[in-house]
Amino acid sequence: MPFQFKQFSVEDKGCAMKVGTDGVLLGAWAGAERQKEILQTTSINILDIGTGSGLIALMLAQRFPNASITAIDIDSSAASQAEKNFLASPWAERLHCKHCSLSDLFFQNNISSTPPTSFDMIVSNPPYFENSLKTPSLARTTARHTDTLSYEQLIEISNNLLSFNGILSLILPAWEEKHILQLAKQNSLFLNRICYIHGVEHKPVKRIMLELMHDRSANTTTTPPLAVNTAIKQTYLVLQDKAGKRSMQYSMLTQDFYL
Repeated sequence: MPFQFKQFSVEDKGCAMKVGTDGVLLGAWAGAERQKEILQTTSINILDIGTGSGLIALMLAQRFPNASITAIDIDSSAASQAEKNFLASPWAERLHCKHCSLSDLFFQNNISSTPPTSFDMIVSNPPYFENSLKTPSLARTTARHTDTLSYEQLIEISNNLLSFNGILSLILPAWEEKHILQLAKQNSLFLNRICYIHGVEHKPVKRIMLELMHDRSANTTTTPPLAVNTAIKQTYLVLQDKAGKRSMQYSMLTQDFYL
């Protein structure tokens, strides 16, 4: 049975990684602080890295009717499933899925005869198990582990694909915060927003969502240089209340999607 959301459905039987809370959270959170500003723009380009079933791309298509969305996945079955979900959605003409790696996309983008595409928003729910026990399934291992897409590659290539005012939004395990921020700094990206996610109240943070942007103060061609945001917006999200039900915070964030 496909997962039914308010305006679209998602079938994930062809995907190693199934529809889950992480994807829903990122799809609802990415770009939310600048949503009014983005909607006033004539058109924007969005890239979803490791799209899986296409869930996040579909959520962004619903939220941003002015967006053209490219979704990529290294797994052929996942890419095929995402394409089917896109075609069955109300936004098929704005959603495009490619079976390729991030490095392949970057290479293809730069050898094109037309000017390279830059993206105003890049989102990813990336593989995150480093140096851990692999599963018997190659597809599931690819989806869950960083062997085929390291954090270094993800940050470096995303940095090169982002437009000047573009944003990179990620959802990651909480323990990766320092590592990712160090990589961001090395690539002249700065932290604009971060959300700390608790499964239940008073339990340790289990996930983080980050929004990264270019360090525009380092751009010497801009006169005067745009100031880096020194007031990082930190928020906290609890997913379940004491009764084990969806919290008010979680419900409000995802109210446009869950039935």
